[in-house]
Amino acid sequence: MELDRAINDRKERNARSGRSLELLDSLNEQISLTELCKLNFLRRDREFAEETTRRLAQDERTLRLTAEAKRRALLRYREDLERMIAERRRIRDEEIRRIEREFEEERRSEELRAASVERERRYLLLEHASNVGEFLNERHLTERERALLDDSLLSRTTG
Repeated sequence: MELDRAINDRKERNARSGRSLELLDSLNEQISLTELCKLNFLRRDREFAEETTRRLAQDERTLRLTAEAKRRALLRYREDLERMIAERRRIRDEEIRRIEREFEEERRSEELRAASVERERRYLLLEHASNVGEFLNERHLTERERALLDDSLLSRTTG
């Protein structure tokens, strides 16, 4: 009987530990993915700016127009460049917001799952406390679950 309880306790600890590790790995993976996306966007923006600068230099060499034509072309090009950079930033910001929303949804989902597990444990404890309450290892119970178990056992002895 003790051996079965010890085995069950071990299995429960291993399962809980496994779930905790899975949650931790999931959160770390999400954080890493977000950071990787941010770095990727910054790298692409830098490459985009470098390519644009090269094109600007090439265009300035090939134009060789009058000073006024150069000034107009350069002004138009800079405006286009600013619009393109603003568009790239907008796209990057939207992507970062999307990733953060997904991360938040994942976190909420984990919270709901944890609440569901807690409700299920409470239900099982209330349902079966009279049969197995005295055999449970209280180290594996929360304060709330211990109080629930004590109340259930007390009502059984007085009732």
